[in-house]
Amino acid sequence: MRLLPTGECWCGCGEEVGLGKFFLPGHDKKAEAEVIRKEYGGVPQFVVQHGYGPLSSRESEIKEMPARYAPEETHPRNTLNDLTAKQWIPETISVWNQQGLGANHPDAKIERLHPAPFSFTDVSRLIRFFTKRGGVVLDPFVGVGSTLKACALEGRKGVGFELNPEYADLSKARLDTEVRDFFGNVSEQVIRTGDARELARGLAGNSIDFIVTSPPYWSILHKRDHKARQERQSHGLDTDYGSDPRDLANIRDYGDFIDQLSAILGDCIRALKLRKYM
Repeated sequence: MRLLPTGECWCGCGEEVGLGKFFLPGHDKKAEAEVIRKEYGGVPQFVVQHGYGPLSSRESEIKEMPARYAPEETHPRNTLNDLTAKQWIPETISVWNQQGLGANHPDAKIERLHPAPFSFTDVSRLIRFFTKRGGVVLDPFVGVGSTLKACALEGRKGVGFELNPEYADLSKARLDTEVRDFFGNVSEQVIRTGDARELARGLAGNSIDFIVTSPPYWSILHKRDHKARQERQSHGLDTDYGSDPRDLANIRDYGDFIDQLSAILGDCIRALKLRKYM
């Protein structure tokens, strides 16, 4: 089978690499290491199963190996995430530089259809920091699926609520078209279409490891300023979430908006496991 480069990095990051290339520098090793880890447990296991490695690999001899040669692992006391000490430190910086794909990137096509999306790369950082692999992440206002895409790429199980059926369908399409790497778990992402008020009350207790979302804006999206007309209306793109009276953005009174948003998040918290985060 002949493989043809597409101009996009094959590790699943979505970045452009130029014609004739499969990976950004170093990203081939990232993808390779992840596949080996998932299939074999690690490089040593992979090497041994293919007939290589030292003739003698008794546990007593391995324990005598100098510590500087041992691979860094997640500390056993780290119950929050799978990060090593070196990986943990950069994530404690309070201010992040957003690293989006760019408006002209093919994977930004669906995201752009939503009037207020947020970058899946940003939510990926939160998911990596506040959960372990296999954890369940809830987004009660999932929009066009940034959180679910991040979960699929990071090995987590995502649950997303979305009132607008059109955006729910776009979330599904986004998972099908944008998660193309070897280890994305698209099948474990769940999209529930309906009112978050009702869906949140139906959550099972002690079932969620992390809650993350970009809450709906109140009335700001109803303002038709010059930027909205120039960048969205002129291109036939949505400038608000729609006219559904159940949509929080269509509530007139700000106090009522805050009360209903708080009630939804409160019902979500009841499903959160002990010592987990929102």
